[in-house]
Amino acid sequence: MMELNSSIGVFMRWPSLVVAVPLFVWPLNLLGQEVTHSMYIPPPTLEQMMVDDPTFGGANLWRLAADPPNFRAIVEQQAASGKLVAQMLLGETYIPPECTFLPFKIAPGDCPQDPKQPNLLGLTPSFDLAIHWLTLASEQGNGEASEILAQVIERAIRSSNASHYQMAEVARYHAFARSQGFDLQDDEISCYSLDPSGPADRLIMAAAPAEYQLTPQELDSLHAAGASGTLRWGGDNIRPGWTNLLQHPEGPRVHTRVILGAPASHELLVPMGNRVDVTYLQQGDRIVTIPSTYPALRRVLSIRPPTADEPAAALLQGVDGQFGGCATRTFPSQSGLPKP
Repeated sequence: MMELNSSIGVFMRWPSLVVAVPLFVWPLNLLGQEVTHSMYIPPPTLEQMMVDDPTFGGANLWRLAADPPNFRAIVEQQAASGKLVAQMLLGETYIPPECTFLPFKIAPGDCPQDPKQPNLLGLTPSFDLAIHWLTLASEQGNGEASEILAQVIERAIRSSNASHYQMAEVARYHAFARSQGFDLQDDEISCYSLDPSGPADRLIMAAAPAEYQLTPQELDSLHAAGASGTLRWGGDNIRPGWTNLLQHPEGPRVHTRVILGAPASHELLVPMGNRVDVTYLQQGDRIVTIPSTYPALRRVLSIRPPTADEPAAALLQGVDGQFGGCATRTFPSQSGLPKP
């Protein structure tokens, strides 16, 4: 178990289940060192691979989609020959659609009101065939296929149809996906701004929804880390980087809280927590984390300074390499920008 600093780390809770061996532990000096961290580029997703594929890329996909029988024949032939993109495309197309508002339920039987989903290959949905092709893609080392496979197996187990699959297989493929560089987790990021016009001798919390309020103990710990004034909640973003095929990541929700203080002079990159809650206190080009060390992913949190047109932002890097998160205004007294 990770040791937490007694004055700053005590309020952070560990998830009830830690399911992954940390890729590394990120040490950050509590005095607040300038952040230097290189950008991590995750393995390409199916969508990204298809863009450059000579068969399915660009306008070719639309031409193929206009002739479903021929499209299916080409995909099946290439999948049978071992082409990764075709195996993933075939496997994903076989996945029975999931109800929009009924997790693990199958459309349209359990939710006839849901709009009909497109089926470009004209396939009859089948958990078994989806699992067959995704297994072959997973065996080629594709982490996205392994993660989708884990979730499809769980859906098959939870469906009303008889299934021979086991939850141990679900856990195995989740772990396999992480080892292949596809480390999906249930992320929530919340942004706060530090208003220095409040009290100088302590940190207080402005009104915010109950789930985003910090406790007095948390505020005291942040004050001990160098924050004073008024903490204002600015917004949140849940599940950045998810897709309609990846709605059931393993493990509990991970809460990332970012407190934006005096603006940085440039973009700051710091590793995201690996299935552990982390609070980031940013002041200028320095960041203090609570806890001070934590199991970390290779993906990063990006903190971007405000500009004349955009507010300060905190963005999590998704498994596809793209960023999503939340933005909050920076107070004129700390922004370095002219007052309105």
